[in-house]
Amino acid sequence: MAKKTCMESALDCISRRAFAIKELAGKLKDKKFAGKEIEETINRLEEMGYLNDLDFAISCIRSNLDRWGKKRIQQDLYKRGVSQDTVEDAFYEFQEKEGFDDYNWQEKAYNTLFRRFKSWQEVGGGNLSEEEYKKQDKEKNRRLRFLVSRGYSIDEALYALEKSKN
Repeated sequence: MAKKTCMESALDCISRRAFAIKELAGKLKDKKFAGKEIEETINRLEEMGYLNDLDFAISCIRSNLDRWGKKRIQQDLYKRGVSQDTVEDAFYEFQEKEGFDDYNWQEKAYNTLFRRFKSWQEVGGGNLSEEEYKKQDKEKNRRLRFLVSRGYSIDEALYALEKSKN
């Protein structure tokens, strides 16, 4: 069986899933293709419209929206080799097309919190014992850590927490 060309390998990769340009270049480099050959292949794929970091970033935002917050999605895109400018452009374009704004990120944080914890069991009324206060504070911190680990900002997490208490 003949060895695949760089273009064939690249097309095999992008036929399975979307790739960022830098991510695909790394994959081809791992397959021991020469740097010049990789560069030519990537340029050709860009010309053909098969590779576009902006489209890739928007696609990642859309597909990860239900699982992660904005910061986590940004982090994932940076890790895949998408530039900061492209990521910012992708979020701007996505928010313009979808009518998404900061309020929507807060609501997403609330929905994520609700899916994970269902309800808020606030202890006591206004007069909490020291033990009850510690228990409530521990639960609040646990939920905040959960949301922040999912990529939501502190403001978004606090909004979700307050809304879940009502």
